[in-house]
Amino acid sequence: MKDVVEEEALSSEHLLYLKFLDKFVTQGIDAVSDSPP
Repeated sequence: MKDVVEEEALSSEHLLYLKFLDKFVTQGIDAVSDSPP
């Protein structure tokens, strides 16, 4: 999303959503890769 819209154009609420999404995706991928087969 940051690549599509400049961060300066986003509200503080939207920036919080982006931070959450980044953490969610990163931790979700880490959790899947750490799970047993």
